[in-house]
Amino acid sequence: MRSPAAWVGPGLLAVLVLTPLRLWLEASLIGHMLVQIPLLVLAGVLIARSLPEAWRVWAGRLDIYGLLGLLLVLFVVVYWLLPRNLDAAVLEAGAGWMKIVTLVLLAGIPLGLTAHRLPLLVRGVLWVKGTAMFFVMGWLYREAPDRLCNAYLLGEQLVLGNLMLGLGAVSLAAILALLVFGPPGRHRREAPDESLDQSRLSQAL
Repeated sequence: MRSPAAWVGPGLLAVLVLTPLRLWLEASLIGHMLVQIPLLVLAGVLIARSLPEAWRVWAGRLDIYGLLGLLLVLFVVVYWLLPRNLDAAVLEAGAGWMKIVTLVLLAGIPLGLTAHRLPLLVRGVLWVKGTAMFFVMGWLYREAPDRLCNAYLLGEQLVLGNLMLGLGAVSLAAILALLVFGPPGRHRREAPDESLDQSRLSQAL
């Protein structure tokens, strides 16, 4: 019998696809790009975590370091972030369903199966690149004189650009904080070692 947690991914996908939430999110450029697309990928990740262990073993053998899965995820997500494809997903029913299928099956599930295998260096580079993408896309959406997405208003485009610049600033601040102060909990882990060294020194004296 499957645990209740195994139904979280399919449940999230059903809510995103079969309820009025889909139309509500797609009616807004911000909701479409910054909410619906990430949630569809998240639904795929959660579905991947509920798959049988044999699937994860097979994915590990096929993609030892998670790089193939990462490339597939990046290609699919970037494809649907392009303004022309965002328009097509709203205006054409076939493109809309293709967006859902590819984001879940070709982005979310591969990410859930292989992300934990990515080397730490690759994760760091991906974080930095993602931050830079927020700044570039935010600047592009804010400064473009004309609508990049014909299905949405110019005012929404301006707000989206400002939001993406803000998200980039938050991400950059997190990176700088990590570089300056180190990962969270590092000092708590070091504290027992320091106390142990002090006790050993006192015993030696």
